[in-house]
Amino acid sequence: MALMTSEEYLQSLRKMKPTVYVDGERVEKFADHPLIRPAINITAKMYAMAQDPDYEGVLTTTSHLTGRKISRFNHIYQSTEDLLKALSMLRLTNQAVGACNMRCLTKELINPLYDATFEIDRECGTDYHRRFKDYLIFLQDDDRMASTGVTDAKGDRRLRPSKQFDPDLYLRVVDKNEKGIIVRGAKMHQTGALTAHYLNVVPSTIMGEDEKDYAVAFATPSDAPGLIHVFGRHALDERRYTGADLGNIKYDMHETMIIFNDLFVPWERVFMCGEYPFTQTLVENFIANHRYSYGGCRPGTFDVLIGAAKLIAEFNGIDRAWHIREKLTEMSFLNETMWACAVAAAVQGVKKPSGWYQPDKLLANVTKLHVTSIPHELGKLAIDLAGGIVATLPSEKNLHNPEIGPLVRKYLRTKPELPVEDRMRIIRLIEFLVQGVTIPADYFGGGGPATQKMIIERETNFEYKKRLAKIIAGITEEDSENKAGKMMIDGVVAGCCDAYGTE
Repeated sequence: MALMTSEEYLQSLRKMKPTVYVDGERVEKFADHPLIRPAINITAKMYAMAQDPDYEGVLTTTSHLTGRKISRFNHIYQSTEDLLKALSMLRLTNQAVGACNMRCLTKELINPLYDATFEIDRECGTDYHRRFKDYLIFLQDDDRMASTGVTDAKGDRRLRPSKQFDPDLYLRVVDKNEKGIIVRGAKMHQTGALTAHYLNVVPSTIMGEDEKDYAVAFATPSDAPGLIHVFGRHALDERRYTGADLGNIKYDMHETMIIFNDLFVPWERVFMCGEYPFTQTLVENFIANHRYSYGGCRPGTFDVLIGAAKLIAEFNGIDRAWHIREKLTEMSFLNETMWACAVAAAVQGVKKPSGWYQPDKLLANVTKLHVTSIPHELGKLAIDLAGGIVATLPSEKNLHNPEIGPLVRKYLRTKPELPVEDRMRIIRLIEFLVQGVTIPADYFGGGGPATQKMIIERETNFEYKKRLAKIIAGITEEDSENKAGKMMIDGVVAGCCDAYGTE
């Protein structure tokens, strides 16, 4: 099958029958629900962009498994160039929708799963890697989207999964037979789950020997019997019901709680079942892959915010003031800092025995740590540039009221030639980007800052840095060859050569 068109994608969703609840009510025609449809619009846009010749080689690539043309969202990284192109794709697609591009969820987990199944098979003699490659070819050839299920309900955070008062607070295998496994539990905060054809599921933490039932990874159709989607709400989505005062007219994110109510998974879609020692590799590789990606997608979203901030400054007639230009420059500097960290994580990616290229773990976590703080600063600067009206702007519906409309229009006008509606909609866009789901999601998406700091501490070679200090201070004699430093520099140079084809 060729790459799907956006219309084919929409029709494929309408054929699905997932169990969906919104505001306590069962929803049948989920693909056209006003709260769900904006995220589906985003994914449809991704399918449309992949059909555009201008994006050839950015949103598309060649499968290393089949040699056929596929979506880059369904690709396994084969080089540092692939890592860099994935970042470019993320920034470009987020610029197009002013929100999460949704389809990145597939690539976030298929890459670490590809590597983990290879490692399990190599050590345990299992058949997971063959199963996973068959599944991956299915996704690639049918141009399917798969969402990602990682975060468990977790219960009492002080306790391990096997020690919870309710054993289902982490997803687990409750039964198995010759046909497959039955799982029970829930996955929380699942971005774009209702835009996807399939759901890829892995553990959210490293499991111990007494937690084999929790060491499970698999794929399932998003509308499989036993799977229940409970739609999440965010601050501004009530406006979707009326279609008024929308900051982003067409696109928006969504999250769901996904309940696995004794879901059956056939063995062909099971990629880990009890091999608990490999949960560390799987979880950490997913973390590195996901966190480096934030440095691609989030700069794309905040390119839109910077553009809106520049526009509102022009609309208000203050764009040439030095302190306004300084704030806009600061926004650009902060945004490019996130991007630069992600690019560095890509360039210093390493090839694993499976053939997968993994982003640099240290720099991936540095990237995500910046993403927990920089978006808040960008939001603060944007609000500073827009003014208090971001919080107090009357509804655009007032403009159409014959009694007060002319008066509201009169006092909201800043320039004779500027339509009041244009100013109001840019203000609403700033409100959407700053007060909607994007910035709160950036803080905890992929783990909060404490988790990034833990990995940064572990991945930092403090002993090597101490050695440097001792040599400079004359405490230790200098080595004839600084092998650790040379290896570090050689790795950077090799990464750059691989990425850019230089010598």
